[in-house]
Amino acid sequence: QAGVPCNWMGCQNARTGVAYAGFATYYSTPNGREYIATRLFDSLKPGKQYCVEFYVSRAGKSIGAIDRVGAYLSKDSIFQNHIYVLPFQPQIEHPQGNIIYDSTNWVLISGQYTVQGGEKFITIGNFYPDSLTSVDSLGSSSGIGVYFYVDDVKVWCCGADSCIITPPPPPPPTPIENFFIPTAF
Repeated sequence: QAGVPCNWMGCQNARTGVAYAGFATYYSTPNGREYIATRLFDSLKPGKQYCVEFYVSRAGKSIGAIDRVGAYLSKDSIFQNHIYVLPFQPQIEHPQGNIIYDSTNWVLISGQYTVQGGEKFITIGNFYPDSLTSVDSLGSSSGIGVYFYVDDVKVWCCGADSCIITPPPPPPPTPIENFFIPTAF
């Protein structure tokens, strides 16, 4: 059952506000994954530096913990109708080998990215196969299922130069030659 703060995977207060989302990052189906995705308010500007941050917390009823959680920014939706690893390299990643155990606090995942231009979707999840994901079973012998909550996803321009693209100035007025106004005299 879905809900905040308690749901089928445990209890966690939202980091801010009143809600968060959740997704499976590793489970018994080989390379099984879930992802969270959304469209950004506006397309990102080419060549500009953007900061990306989000917070995760391992769900209390997760059977295991992993290190691989990241964000992939794209021009188009990368939704695929299956439960397996998506074949994309995230631009923002939690450090490899640093397993996220915390199920009480929120863990910040952040980074900077110089965009290609036109990116308007963000997808968050584990983009690596089981063989490249560090896993701790936390002593379980009945299989592993790792679920994370995510909150406070942010993408903003953070480079030295502004991300606001200023339109070129309007052309100068064109002089009107041989302009005639008839008079009523």
